[in-house]
Amino acid sequence: MTATTETTGTLPTLAEFHGTSISIIERDGQKWLTAEQAGRALGYSADLARISTIKLYNRHEEEFTDAETCVVKLTTGSRGEQRTRIFSATGCIKLGFFANTRQSKKFRHWASEVLANRQTTPEEHPANALIVKMWAQVDTLHAQITERDAQITRLLAEQQQTLLAQSYQINHLQGQLIGSKDKQIDLMASVQRLKTMREKRDAHDTAVRMAREGKGNIEIAAAINRTPNHVRQILFQARAAGVLPPLPAAPMVASPQATLFTEAA
Repeated sequence: MTATTETTGTLPTLAEFHGTSISIIERDGQKWLTAEQAGRALGYSADLARISTIKLYNRHEEEFTDAETCVVKLTTGSRGEQRTRIFSATGCIKLGFFANTRQSKKFRHWASEVLANRQTTPEEHPANALIVKMWAQVDTLHAQITERDAQITRLLAEQQQTLLAQSYQINHLQGQLIGSKDKQIDLMASVQRLKTMREKRDAHDTAVRMAREGKGNIEIAAAINRTPNHVRQILFQARAAGVLPPLPAAPMVASPQATLFTEAA
């Protein structure tokens, strides 16, 4: 919407909103508040009251009509003539709907009673009845939102607990899996050691058997897939342990010198 710009020279009147002094502008027989005064009543800090209200209005500009807000020229003693956005009673009530402050609900009631001059029951003033109906709808909506937020919070907490429990279970299972893998590695190492020992024992037994059968070291080495030197070590240990009989002593060979002496005699 495009707000009109007019000049008003009416001096503001003062009213009190829960301990805060509010300046009210009389215009076209209605009561209006500047953005700054509305912002103070909504609970914004004094130095940010005007700009906070303007930002609130800009976010919901399409919700306001020219009868609810416009820009006028106000003359003040200190700053002279200034362009200022003002809000009617209905405009202030809408600001109270859109603002998320502690005082927004009180401000709506105050705007309805002070700015809209509500002095009788809603049945006697249809406009006031509409405002009361809007309050009821908004309060109901706020209650529903609050309950929904509480439900969402509870669901998130439950989901978080479930995720934590699942995470604990996963970590526990991962620990068990790692432990099982370590045990499997140890078992495989033990199996490999036993296999090596059995192969060494089988090679020893085969070498001893073949030696008893009169087989040579080279033939035994080929049979047990070992080197001849390894075979000699196996057979040496077997003879030292008494598993195989010792090798026969080599016959003594007379030296040439001994033969010579014998013949001379």
